[in-house]
Amino acid sequence: MIAYRIKFEKGDDVKFISHLDVMRYFQRAIKRAGLPIGYSQGFNPHQLMSFASPLTLGTTSEGEYGDFEFKEVLPAREIKDRLNEVMPVGFKVANVVRLKEKTLNSMAAVDAASYTVTFNKGITDEMLKDGLKGYIKQEEILVVKKTKKSCKEVNIREDILTLNDISANGKASLYMLLSAGSRRNLKPESVVESLCNYFNVPYERFMVSYNRVDMYRRNEKDEIVSLDSGVGIDE
Repeated sequence: MIAYRIKFEKGDDVKFISHLDVMRYFQRAIKRAGLPIGYSQGFNPHQLMSFASPLTLGTTSEGEYGDFEFKEVLPAREIKDRLNEVMPVGFKVANVVRLKEKTLNSMAAVDAASYTVTFNKGITDEMLKDGLKGYIKQEEILVVKKTKKSCKEVNIREDILTLNDISANGKASLYMLLSAGSRRNLKPESVVESLCNYFNVPYERFMVSYNRVDMYRRNEKDEIVSLDSGVGIDE
């Protein structure tokens, strides 16, 4: 099998589509595009594909990733073009790379993710300008994390790698780079909720628009790079 990593965008039209439905859309698109996808063995064979960290419903993205195994070699550009011809509205394939051997799969490789966050109400650009530095200087930023069995208070400060004010035209906005993946994972919603508490503003899920910019791994030099960077045969 030949492994490829596909980077794709998920726009406003499909931001409420679940992760399971994203997989189904790709399964159908691959069939329509006539791509030589590999299949698992057994009584219920399925297409050989896996995806990196799922998006929260209602979030758009410019940097989603999936790994696909094909039965033959195809030019990366051809895969990209053939998929974009058949993908539903709201999805767009942004990049395709043929993976080097022994490349860690995208799900296991994720170490960080970046987001832009825009406040539709509650927090203002003036509040961010005056108070964001004080928020990020805190040694502890405590939030309550809920699991299926319990709730516990955790310190998220070390998982906020970057937090910048990018407000423009009177619209309060933030850029975040956060720990992500199976080792450590911080959701942008937790940062926003703690920020609302810091500014004494009631938190509501849909007071904010979230967009994932990209997902990253740490390379051999411990640098944070995109999941499609440094893993391709033709780079």
